[in-house]
Amino acid sequence: MDATERIYRDLQRHLDRQAIGFPATKTGAEIRILERLFSPEEARLALHLTYKPAPLERIRESAERSGIPRERVA
Repeated sequence: MDATERIYRDLQRHLDRQAIGFPATKTGAEIRILERLFSPEEARLALHLTYKPAPLERIRESAERSGIPRERVA
């Protein structure tokens, strides 16, 4: 699995842990959906979001710890 595939799989798992869930399928359809909805950069940033509102500064700090520059988090 390359780095881009890993980002989408990580996002699928992250979303599945949220209130509504986003389970894996045998066919990988969930990954194809995520690839259509998110660029790799957007998927990487979405890993720092939850269904609960959070201050932008907290999201920026979380993203920065994973290597996303602060200026990329609007």
